[in-house]
Amino acid sequence: MSTKYYLLSITFYLIVITGLFSQNSDQKTDRPDLNCVEATYKDGTLKSKGCFILEEDKSWTKHGSWLHFDKNQNMIDSINYSHGTYVGIRKTFDAKGNLIEQIDYGDNIFPRNIKHTEFFSKGATKEITTTYNQINKDSIIKHGVLTSLWKNGNLKDSIVYINGIKRTWSGYYKSGELSFTTDFGEKPEKGSAIETIEYNKDGSIRSTRKEYVGYDIDMY
Repeated sequence: MSTKYYLLSITFYLIVITGLFSQNSDQKTDRPDLNCVEATYKDGTLKSKGCFILEEDKSWTKHGSWLHFDKNQNMIDSINYSHGTYVGIRKTFDAKGNLIEQIDYGDNIFPRNIKHTEFFSKGATKEITTTYNQINKDSIIKHGVLTSLWKNGNLKDSIVYINGIKRTWSGYYKSGELSFTTDFGEKPEKGSAIETIEYNKDGSIRSTRKEYVGYDIDMY
């Protein structure tokens, strides 16, 4: 590939990017492999800003911190990238500035564990935390313990996943006592039994039942 053709290719790509984003004069950089941009709403107020980095294959990917804003200029999303891959902690906020979602991606080395937490200001549930195992950029499965809390901070639910397979599910009363347990088995297959035990608050068993794979008893 000639130098002239290469420069024309890069210039064309930057024109495409800057056609979608207006150049950010406050994010000047001396690095030729870094292009920092801004996107705006129709009224000219800031919508998002961040940087693209030029990769070895001549493609441009998001890199570093990206911030997103609503029309009132409240930050609603904060994301970190490393060569196009989510890294670090992503935070999402509502219009009042309350944190409603947080995802900890960790570093850019696979496999890796991802921790996803949702926060609720209204309703009976205070938060839900889910862990995932990411094998590579394209493969994410639930792995570990998914938990949700009552508004008073007590544990509401606890679900254990092993490499994407739901193994156990436990529920709790608002006051903290165990309400039920469900055992899905090591590897649920069609026709295999799923056993649920329900408890009274004093710990005594209220009922025991068996269902079979094919019935929908999923919570999430």
